[in-house]
Amino acid sequence: MKIIISIKNKFLLFLSFLIVFIFSSIAFASALEVPLPGLKNNPSLSEYVVYLFGFIISIAGVIALISFVVGAIGLINPNVEAHGDAKDRMIGAVLGLVLTACAFLILQTINPNLVSPTLTPLPGVAGVFYTNGSEKAAVSDQVGDVAKRGDDLIKNGYNKLLLDCTNSNGSNDPVLLVWEFPKAGFQGNDSNYSGASVKRIGCGESEDISSLGSFKWAFETPGVYYYLGANCGGLGSSVVTSSQNSIEAPFRGNIKSVKIVNNPAKDLYYGVIFHANAGLENGGACSLPITKNDCNPIGINNLNPFAADIFLMNKTPATSGTGVIFYSEAYGWNTGISAGKKILTNTDIAARNGSYETFASELSFDYTNINRPEAYKHKCNPNKPSDAEGNKEGVDCSQNGCEAFEDCMGSIKINGRYLIKITWMDKSSIWGPCQTFTQDVEELDAKQIGGSKAYFVDVIATN
Repeated sequence: MKIIISIKNKFLLFLSFLIVFIFSSIAFASALEVPLPGLKNNPSLSEYVVYLFGFIISIAGVIALISFVVGAIGLINPNVEAHGDAKDRMIGAVLGLVLTACAFLILQTINPNLVSPTLTPLPGVAGVFYTNGSEKAAVSDQVGDVAKRGDDLIKNGYNKLLLDCTNSNGSNDPVLLVWEFPKAGFQGNDSNYSGASVKRIGCGESEDISSLGSFKWAFETPGVYYYLGANCGGLGSSVVTSSQNSIEAPFRGNIKSVKIVNNPAKDLYYGVIFHANAGLENGGACSLPITKNDCNPIGINNLNPFAADIFLMNKTPATSGTGVIFYSEAYGWNTGISAGKKILTNTDIAARNGSYETFASELSFDYTNINRPEAYKHKCNPNKPSDAEGNKEGVDCSQNGCEAFEDCMGSIKINGRYLIKITWMDKSSIWGPCQTFTQDVEELDAKQIGGSKAYFVDVIATN
């Protein structure tokens, strides 16, 4: 009994050491990118498992044979006391080999897949592979040098990428984006990335990569994509889903078009406002809100974007909040401040599909129960004749009267999730600098950057 326990302990120790040794060796070889003998380049997980299983069986047999030979040599040792250890070693070697062989035979009898497993893709799940037209091989999401992707892959003609959507039913099929570069290291032909582009691949489609220098891929997801070329051509960015104070190179200052990808099933409707200055708080020229679910030009005056407001539109705007209030005075919502106000309710905003666009002159202030002189509440209209007292509209008025938000930009109260864009008027063009806000603005005059007065206002309900 003592001998059996000793043999069992030695076998378990030997097996533990063997497993640690094998996995350490494979990890070390992978880190050095040294090909393992008998295993092709870029193996799948199932091929790794089969390889390891066979490798362990082979090593176990070799070690058992060596242990048996060492034990046999011990038997011819003149020292009789060493014969017992030699016999134990020989018995342990034979027993270990028998147990290993029995384990293999039992697993093979129960289910051959247990010793030669295969990975079955889940129904409807997309996979990206190299293909030579009849076979598939695993592919990394980034390949910095196509010419060095592996001798076996090149020799066996794995020159295409395939998007395989197993058991796809055609609904909500994924789309693969492939960034293609003419040079290794994800480089274009020059500093402007000429020759680089992004291809869209659908289920079952393939893309030839044999002439590329490098490539990378990702599945298309909802969000905003920048492009260096018009009509969403040339090099494109990865998906962007949050605002950027400074757009990353090479797209900073060089974006010529933008693509919006939405997902109505998940209520994801993206939009973007581009700014000509880095830092969203710094004002400067900006684009109109871009929300079309497709490729879009940047907007007016060939704007070169350096920052971007990215937002999610709310297609049920009544749930964004109670609305937005514009005041003629700073801190207009505080008790004791006699300010005119213009209320845009959530119903008003919802009536325009969640994007309320208007001239600042159309946001007329309401002075009900507000004790202000008539000259404060009315702006003189130079196109109307004067009355007997010289007033242009028959009432007391002033050239500086606070009749609308265009005249007196006091403060803004944002009651919910809304993006406010104000475009200022300047002397050279009606389209001056713009600013965007998502939180209350206590003193708009202090926030104003350039321009003499507000010209246009956008109120967008967001998620």
